[in-house]
Amino acid sequence: MRTLLVALLALALTPSLAHARSIKGSTVLIVKNGGSDTLAVLVDDSGAVLDANSLDAVSFFRVGGRLIGPGGSTAYSLKAGSHTVIGAYVRGFTPDAAVGASSTTTVTTTKNQTTTVRATGSVNSGVTFSP
Repeated sequence: MRTLLVALLALALTPSLAHARSIKGSTVLIVKNGGSDTLAVLVDDSGAVLDANSLDAVSFFRVGGRLIGPGGSTAYSLKAGSHTVIGAYVRGFTPDAAVGASSTTTVTTTKNQTTTVRATGSVNSGVTFSP
């Protein structure tokens, strides 16, 4: 269990250096964290695993969730079209970790193009998405 927590912490605090490549007919969606806490983000999921009371790591990662440290970013390779981005800020990686209110935004991506979404906020203020 401690190894998992250390791995999650390392992932959250290290900005993503590698971005997904767009393959023929797809698009890249980049999510940037401009906030002061770690951003938990999902694309095209119901958001049920981003509960303001807890973050179930197994369920979160199973549905493609990613953690982005402050100043970091991550990239999703997706089909062109409309996508829902869901995010919540988290502080701490223990059973009593703080999870802020989740927020969603809809992004329309275009074939062979890169689209960027920026998240700002904190655990206390919640997430605000902007293009």
